[in-house]
Amino acid sequence: MSSSESERSSNWFSTTHWSVVLEAGQTASPEADGALSYLCQAYWYPLYSFVRRKGYTIPEAEDLTQGFFAKFLEKRFLRSVAREKGKFRSFLLAALSHYMANEWDKSQTLKRGGGSIHLPLDTVHAEDRYAHDLAHRPSLDPGEAFDLSWAETLLSLVMERLRGEFERGGKQDRFGELKPFLLGDPAEGEYADVAHRLNMSQQGVKSAVYRLRQRFRDLVRREIGNTVATSSEIDDELRYFIRLMTA
Repeated sequence: MSSSESERSSNWFSTTHWSVVLEAGQTASPEADGALSYLCQAYWYPLYSFVRRKGYTIPEAEDLTQGFFAKFLEKRFLRSVAREKGKFRSFLLAALSHYMANEWDKSQTLKRGGGSIHLPLDTVHAEDRYAHDLAHRPSLDPGEAFDLSWAETLLSLVMERLRGEFERGGKQDRFGELKPFLLGDPAEGEYADVAHRLNMSQQGVKSAVYRLRQRFRDLVRREIGNTVATSSEIDDELRYFIRLMTA
């Protein structure tokens, strides 16, 4: 990574970190607004999945999720958030549960497309994903489904960042070949096959896989860092992410 890319990476991290949002809860801040917008757009599906697991219909879940985000962003729920609230994941689910229990009935005038703030929700693809999740994990309760969806969303964000880095370097084919080795060891002969297809040596493939795994771990830590209040919480959240992904 070049020095300019490293600087951009550092700036992106600092302006989308949950701590930036918490620290700016009392006052308007472009950095905090941008950080909160990123976090909400990146992680809305776990909330949608939670609502659907609660038994709401598709239109109701879309209205409820959209209404929650409109209120969340407009009324600045963050004014009442203390730093000890910790993880964005935990706060977001608690805030939604409160909204559903106490304010959903009062918000029926906010229909889909209404309100001054509208977070684009791709419910067509969300429903495909939800149907897949429900078919493969029918026994999960809404909270468990939320946490697992959160982890899978985080993984998807990291994979997209990795893919983008390879594509910008003109190495999208290499990423496609190496990606299967990110979370698993190669079967006998697989490195040789990949080496042949990429016109590389087997040692070159092994080295490339090692670097890919290192970069993957870095990006996972960075993405988790975006959603906790302090760096000391990253390792705990990382362990939880790994447990969810390997269960």
